[in-house]
Amino acid sequence: MNRRFWLKSAAFAATILGVAGAAGCFTLRGRTGADITQASGRRLERMLASPHFKDGFFHNLEPVTVMTRKRSSWLSMAAFFLEDDTGQKPDKALPVIHDDYHHLPEGSMVWFGHSSFLLRKDGLTIAIDPVFHDASPVPGFFKPFPGPDTFTDDALPEIDVLVITHDHYDHLDYQTAKAIRNRVKAVICPLAVGMHLEAWGYDPKIITELDWDESVTVGGRCKVTCVPSQHFSGRTSERNTTLWAGFVFEFSDFTLYLSGDGGYGKHFRRVGERFKVDLAIVEDGQYNEDWSGIHLMPQAWQQAVIDIAPKVVMGSHHAKFDLSRHLWTDPLYEAYFRAKEIGIPHLTPLIGEVVSLDDVRAQKVNAKQWWL
Repeated sequence: MNRRFWLKSAAFAATILGVAGAAGCFTLRGRTGADITQASGRRLERMLASPHFKDGFFHNLEPVTVMTRKRSSWLSMAAFFLEDDTGQKPDKALPVIHDDYHHLPEGSMVWFGHSSFLLRKDGLTIAIDPVFHDASPVPGFFKPFPGPDTFTDDALPEIDVLVITHDHYDHLDYQTAKAIRNRVKAVICPLAVGMHLEAWGYDPKIITELDWDESVTVGGRCKVTCVPSQHFSGRTSERNTTLWAGFVFEFSDFTLYLSGDGGYGKHFRRVGERFKVDLAIVEDGQYNEDWSGIHLMPQAWQQAVIDIAPKVVMGSHHAKFDLSRHLWTDPLYEAYFRAKEIGIPHLTPLIGEVVSLDDVRAQKVNAKQWWL
């Protein structure tokens, strides 16, 4: 057997032993977050009142199977670690741009790879799913690719609003959340997700938790609406004790839709019918036939974009972590050609590049193939 097999076998064994034998250690260190089963008071009242919460768990709008292939979770995990991963990671550092994000120009946006964004619009600085460390509670696993790994928590300025779409490790990062805590004025997240942040020292008074189709206006300048996605949640083996979501940001002259993670469903058409979206950021990576219900396969991504009908589309959830089995470039290629096929301008910035939202609204975007 080849060296890769033995290395991955060792990694698989280390993961199992590390999680089983040292879970208590990592829990004590706080990486896994709060025990959501201990929700109480007003938060618990809101969870119980949600039409999406039943029998102790949150549910999608439509029934969906997380793992579609009929094999055990252990076999699926073993396959994930032991299958050939050639091409799933770049063989050299990805091109990135470093800038002064503490003085981000008004009306601009930055993508830090995967699903991490920074916006400056209508005088508000908004950070979305900032993750600058490993996408795992076990250090050293699911590390960022070379290139994106050069960005640190210090890149983020004072943040008016921190938005979290759901509590998976590639979207809610313990180390980043702790590092920026004193720079965050307000937090918006789906129901119960705020418990993790409170466990990490965030003041409950600055956290606003939303159910699907609930809205809050930030600083009198931006209406933020929590909208459904078709996904799941959980930072341990206990799933769906917190809600997952997408968000719509309605600024004075610009509407941004962020899909969050999730598979195809009727919620995309609902967004397209309810909002006139200037820019739709729609997840296009980490898909696989094994979990096609909770991530967008390429054809489903194209149909979702058709349903949303934005002026401009951007893919996300790629180019930073190896969390699936496709080539790391596949999501970029697929989105590039599928957006071209349906005639919707496609935004493909470099990681770290400052993008003008005025240019996006005017559809002045250049879909450069930087991954070639």
